[in-house]
Amino acid sequence: MPTYRSPAICILLSIVTCNIYYMYWSYVTNEEIKRLSGNTEEVSGGIIIFGWFCAIPLWYYWYKWDKALQYISGVRGSQNPQAVPYSSNFALWLIFHFIGGIGIYISMYQVQDYINNVNGLSS
Repeated sequence: MPTYRSPAICILLSIVTCNIYYMYWSYVTNEEIKRLSGNTEEVSGGIIIFGWFCAIPLWYYWYKWDKALQYISGVRGSQNPQAVPYSSNFALWLIFHFIGGIGIYISMYQVQDYINNVNGLSS
């Protein structure tokens, strides 16, 4: 069952909990993306833990999410011309990750906002 999550509250909880909430959110979001895309073989939710120690798994995670959201947008767009469009944001997330480390929060906001829109849960 889809659950509405405010992107701003997700970011705030991540900052307050020193990104522990981000790890939880990443797992839940990954499961939601798998459900929406119909692909159960997407990247494992456990890989985000390694992103704490090395950024490369985190970047891989973002890449896979970006591709999955493009796929979801394409499928939904072919079924419904009024579907929510999605354009690739992976490069933006990487750039902002290198500039001040805020890419994690930008990706969180954009991914959660898109998932809320796709599920019809926008406020």
